[in-house]
Amino acid sequence: MGRPRMDDGRTYYELLGVSFDASVDEIRRAYRALVKRVHPDVGGDAEAFRRIRSAYETLTNPLLRREYDDRNTLTGRRYEPAAGRGREHTGWTGAVGSFSGDVEFPEWLRDIVEEPWSASDGHSSSTPPRSVRATPADIVWWWPEQARFDPVPAGQSVLVARGSAVVALDVLTGKELWRAGMVAPVAARPVVAGDLLAVWTADGIVHGLELGRGVTRWETLVGPPSAGGASVAGTVLVCASRDRGLVALDPRSGRMGWSARLAGQVTVPLATSRSMVIAATSGRIVEAVSSFDGRHRWRIGIKLVTDLPPVIAGETVWVPAVGGVLKCLDAERGAALGMWQSGSSIAGLAACGDLLYVTVAGPPQLIVLDSMGRMRLVVATRSVCPEPAFAGHVAYVVNREGGIAAVDLEAGRVIAESELPFEPASIPVHHAGRLLVRERMGRLWAVAPPEGQPDS
Repeated sequence: MGRPRMDDGRTYYELLGVSFDASVDEIRRAYRALVKRVHPDVGGDAEAFRRIRSAYETLTNPLLRREYDDRNTLTGRRYEPAAGRGREHTGWTGAVGSFSGDVEFPEWLRDIVEEPWSASDGHSSSTPPRSVRATPADIVWWWPEQARFDPVPAGQSVLVARGSAVVALDVLTGKELWRAGMVAPVAARPVVAGDLLAVWTADGIVHGLELGRGVTRWETLVGPPSAGGASVAGTVLVCASRDRGLVALDPRSGRMGWSARLAGQVTVPLATSRSMVIAATSGRIVEAVSSFDGRHRWRIGIKLVTDLPPVIAGETVWVPAVGGVLKCLDAERGAALGMWQSGSSIAGLAACGDLLYVTVAGPPQLIVLDSMGRMRLVVATRSVCPEPAFAGHVAYVVNREGGIAAVDLEAGRVIAESELPFEPASIPVHHAGRLLVRERMGRLWAVAPPEGQPDS
């Protein structure tokens, strides 16, 4: 029988250097040893790191591992973890779900960034003393199908892409409002543009759907998407195609406007404002393009961190570079304004107004910077988290173990915590009083955010 091969001719097992019947613990040890050599932050190849990460995530998930083995006709003595049937949980509000598989992941199943950094680096302890106690998360509803991308909020609904379909769910109840089928699989996260939803499929067509009904208004052939996807910039929808270009569409009609040629293929999501599009390309180039006419404003060379896009905060652009460095650029001219050194790996980056919110490892913290790179706030978290979701003066961070922390940005401390019964695999989205979190298997969960009061 044929054996599935990676781009370099190896299976997932051969890529990690483990046997077909290796236990999850053996896979974990092999993965961590590899990442210390190939992670981009230590000078490794970004594409090799992506392949290793994909192999690790597949082989440490019992359901994904079985699907991988069966799909690729791998034979031999299969490693079988203890099967968990799950049970109905009736203590939650909203829908009652019947769970299959082990949804309470073991303690060691955590992100690789936790091991290299310990409390011995001169910083405070990575597990700070707590004045709040984590409680089980209040699950309002969950969607049992597999969402391919993070959810997209829109009014009182949330939109998810599944295979060759887009589904609109009521954000309060999880009830399906409409489902629109596509000819080809959805290849990029959908984008809300006014009263339309732009859906980019693998055949290179961008579809404009009515938000209220899911009816197609227009279709435009742009070409297959790159990792940059699509984003709204001012009055246009900007699409980063795989052929190293940006294309602007009129969201109302789907007509093409300007186009811009880039130095390479866009490798991370676009950063946009009303007047500008910032694209990071495979040639380690960051480019700024006017959203009005597609003209280049500036172009600079920076060695970027894998999978972290630039962020626009007010009149500045922050670009994550290797070595835990954030470079601050003038948004209009691209001139260097300064830099900020985290001293450890940067896990997440988000802007809210003129402030920048950075999550770091070693020890894990949420750090708030102003436009000049001065630290306004530092809050310790239990473990490394991606960028937060915001609701007023509260930021919510979710870690890989399923812990949710509510950080009061005025008090500068964690005021409440809760725990999810699964391993999150996405950045949290706060919408209509719900925290929306996607798990590794693709299911979407709506959670009531933890609430608390600052310590006196």
